[in-house]
Amino acid sequence: MTAWSLSHVSVAFSTRKALTDVTLTADPGEVIALLGPSGSGKSTLLRVLAATQAPTEGSVDVLGSETAGLWGSKLRALRRQVGLMLQTDNLVDGLRVFHNVAMGQLGQWSTLRGLSTLVWPRARDVAQVRAALEQVELTDRIWDWPRELSGGERQRVALARLLLQSPKLWLADEPAAGLDPRLRQTLLRRTIELVRASRASAVITLHDVELLSEGFDRVIGLSEGRVVVDAPASRLDSAAVAEIYAA
Repeated sequence: MTAWSLSHVSVAFSTRKALTDVTLTADPGEVIALLGPSGSGKSTLLRVLAATQAPTEGSVDVLGSETAGLWGSKLRALRRQVGLMLQTDNLVDGLRVFHNVAMGQLGQWSTLRGLSTLVWPRARDVAQVRAALEQVELTDRIWDWPRELSGGERQRVALARLLLQSPKLWLADEPAAGLDPRLRQTLLRRTIELVRASRASAVITLHDVELLSEGFDRVIGLSEGRVVVDAPASRLDSAAVAEIYAA
């Protein structure tokens, strides 16, 4: 079974095509860097894989399920297995770090369970959140408010939330955007380490080609919605980078 596959996928918005005839397949456990200039279709491709954007043409298979045939409980079940980390950390500033991380399990909880956790967290929930925060070295901030955190700390909280969700496919849209170079490198390296430790697959969009040295298996390059490069990360050369960013 593949981790995911796209077959002749196109996505059109009004008169503009964000993706054009994209055919790709990823093996389980692959950590893929998705490169391309702004407007090349990277974020759209992630949304297609997350089953939040339907293709205009073509078919999409994610974790063994054809997304076009899913709705209701089956669609929610797939989305629970797919973790999406955006450029913005999407933390709820009105909730403490604990509750923001615990939200990673909302897909597995009933509405009543989710609401009760806001008022009276169970000891088991606290232990699980603490364990996730420990992996991103933020255990001591569990009861802090997001506004009290730095940009890098907020991104690590978002990473801990994804850890608690425990997805089989991680999708990260420039998760270290806006951080200084050292923090960017540290967060990306830790993200890849956690993906591999959980034996999941990942697609991570990047702007900085130098970050490819952090442990990617493969590079997919998009330009104007089309795949122009698909190669092992170790073999990406300056000519391939030039082709990706030529537009």
